[in-house]
Amino acid sequence: MITDARALRPSYVPSDLHHRDGKIEQLAGALRPITDGDTGENVLVFGPSGTGKTTLARFVVRELERETFNLRWGYHNCISGSLKAEVLYGIMRDAGLGADLKKMGSPTSAFIDRLRESDRRVQRRRVAMSDGADDSSGRPVCPRCGGPVVMTVVLGPTDGSVSPCGCRMPPELLPDP
Repeated sequence: MITDARALRPSYVPSDLHHRDGKIEQLAGALRPITDGDTGENVLVFGPSGTGKTTLARFVVRELERETFNLRWGYHNCISGSLKAEVLYGIMRDAGLGADLKKMGSPTSAFIDRLRESDRRVQRRRVAMSDGADDSSGRPVCPRCGGPVVMTVVLGPTDGSVSPCGCRMPPELLPDP
């Protein structure tokens, strides 16, 4: 029996995740440097649909937000839009960095410029999550490793050199929107 109807909402994150201590610690370890103002590791969380990838990432980021001053984070479900500009728009909207930019019609470079501008104004700690893009539905795959993009957690200032799955590569190798 469901005792809390909020658990049925897609955005719901439980106050505790049982039997996930190892995974929580692994992801938290990758994010830990961001609490000191350093860049965290790029992380690819993957697995079958419905196994809790999004819940795990949201849970860990929520805990990080409690511990870290001035953390900005955003989430974008790639099923609702998987073009690079759509993903950046969703993440930046959630992080409060691109309210004046339009989802469609704004070049990808406008979003990247806004991130760089925010870095110059004040040191920001950022976490970005894109979720649900995979090659079985025509979504992008990493041009470097060929793996499907299932969920990405990208940390810290971005210079455009992180592929959708978090693999580091020169910007010229990144796929066009």
